[in-house]
Amino acid sequence: MRTQAKCAIFVTLSFLTACSGNSVTPAQRPPLAPFASQQEPGPNDAFAADVKEARDFKDLGRAPRALQIKLSVVLRYQHEAELDDLVNAQSDRSSPYFRRYLTNAQFNAYFAPSVETYRRVAGALLAGGLTIAKTFGNRTLVEATGPRTAVERLFQTQIDSGIQTGFGHRYMNARDALMPAQFQGAVVGVMGLDDLEMFGPRIRTVAAAAPALESATPPLRGPNGELGPLGFSRAYDQPNQYGYNGRGRAVASSYAGDIDDNDLRAFLRYFQIEPAHRLKRITVDGGRLGRGDVETTLDIEAIIGIAPGAQVYLYSFKDFTEAGATDLYNTVVDDNLVDALNSSWGGCEGFKNDRLGSVYARAANMIFKQGAAKGITFPIATGDFGWQTCRHDRTIGQTTADDTTHALAVGGTTLHVDDNGYWASEKAWHGSAGGVSLVFHLPKYQTEVGNIIGAGRNLPDVAFDANPHVGFAERWHKIWVGAGGTSLGSPLWTALEAQMDQYIGSRIGFVNPELYALEQGPTYSTVFHDIVNGNNGGFRALPGYDQVTGIGSPIGWPLAQALK
Repeated sequence: MRTQAKCAIFVTLSFLTACSGNSVTPAQRPPLAPFASQQEPGPNDAFAADVKEARDFKDLGRAPRALQIKLSVVLRYQHEAELDDLVNAQSDRSSPYFRRYLTNAQFNAYFAPSVETYRRVAGALLAGGLTIAKTFGNRTLVEATGPRTAVERLFQTQIDSGIQTGFGHRYMNARDALMPAQFQGAVVGVMGLDDLEMFGPRIRTVAAAAPALESATPPLRGPNGELGPLGFSRAYDQPNQYGYNGRGRAVASSYAGDIDDNDLRAFLRYFQIEPAHRLKRITVDGGRLGRGDVETTLDIEAIIGIAPGAQVYLYSFKDFTEAGATDLYNTVVDDNLVDALNSSWGGCEGFKNDRLGSVYARAANMIFKQGAAKGITFPIATGDFGWQTCRHDRTIGQTTADDTTHALAVGGTTLHVDDNGYWASEKAWHGSAGGVSLVFHLPKYQTEVGNIIGAGRNLPDVAFDANPHVGFAERWHKIWVGAGGTSLGSPLWTALEAQMDQYIGSRIGFVNPELYALEQGPTYSTVFHDIVNGNNGGFRALPGYDQVTGIGSPIGWPLAQALK
């Protein structure tokens, strides 16, 4: 029966057959259920969106009738239990489905919401007085626009206008939004009933130090004395030191921003790096292109500088709203162009009746799960204000969407290297966010791990240097700054993944289960630096796993070999 169960994951898909080579009818399939420890927050079919506790929003009353509102409606997958089993099998070396990732066509044929359901949801939006702005091949999301009055009627809510501190005129729903009857059972949640900026960068910078005198060619450090790509490559023993620079792979970074090409050219010229490809930009909801921002600049310079053989994409989206973030992530999985997507930004889990924030987080995790089935990894920076990064009154939650069970949460360390750039020591960085999720249950890959706390998803998973005082030499607006924060760690992982994927010859995909298995295995000390000193104000670094540095910082080349 065990063999039947393993085979049953795919037997109803038209493009695969059972292990025996013979077709199996649905009636012959044993029932499949998701792993109990990986069940996500349960849906509330009556609830479409919450009222956010936005203390930085001054409500000025009912929004104008003509206000146009853009919604992103996220639909539920078919056969979710089987999708859970598939994603776990793809990360299980003992499974015949290990790293057998789905194409877009394969996912859409079986797991995507049905064509009929997609049409029903779109039809309900049209009947409610909205216009369909965009549809997707994966039928996971429908974008729609319409006047405030139509949106209020359809979702039985009230939309108010106001001022959000630092962001100007915004709107938000002043009453909980209810799910239309046509949506119930088919829709996870609705983003866009507010346009509040909910996310921000995870970067820390310091002013340029005294110029460093160095004769190395290419240089280890920038003119300000901070480490450059070669320094980080040596410090973390990355595969590019052994001939694997990401050639033939594609990775991406995401941000509501852009990089100035002149900064990128000057950075690469200084460090004597010749990338194999030009940066490709993809805009989501129109993007936010133009003058380069400090976060996007760090991300792109780090990824191209360390993995210059890879094709690097920048997904530039318009706003740090929940709708903008959801549109971004669904666009990436629907495009299916890249092995990994870096997110050096995030927000916080919410707390109102356990709902605030959970609709977005649940939708993001569902999209990440689709990405996992296709082999896409989602490294996400955890945050830079220690264990209280997401303090709310007397409650301390975690950052999102790194809290999702299908993201790779990247925390921070303070790295010290020798005169040649090789790893000398590392301790936990005090700003590294970490702790226990209030939204997601403990995933299966963390259940047997030492030092795990409570019944929620523990953060982070891994760590990289984040201290800006011993950080990355970033060229931004014609000057050199020392850049850090967990914003440095997630692009460092993305660059490492391009190299590892080239060596392995495949996407590593949803790699969390494999990484935690290594932490519990005999080769742990050869593939990760176990960080045992330092703290983030609430948790301290410990042998093995901890809530500041996860399972530690990767030793790239041995890790690539262990994952092959």
